[in-house]
Amino acid sequence: MSNWEPRQIDLPLTFLGEGRYVAEIYADGKDAAKFPQQVAMEKKTVRRTTHLQARLAPGGGFAVRLVPVAK
Repeated sequence: MSNWEPRQIDLPLTFLGEGRYVAEIYADGKDAAKFPQQVAMEKKTVRRTTHLQARLAPGGGFAVRLVPVAK
């Protein structure tokens, strides 16, 4: 969660173990600064070398659920 200042945050995933993960990303929607109930959802495959970019709207938030990909 964020305060009332919008911001962009770089999130390195270096804490992950080896292998691939599915990142289920829940982020502020495109117009969340005007319509705060908007949420964008995305799934992408990531590794420990991946960096996610979190764009937080005023009063917004960003959450990620990481699920290991079965071998």
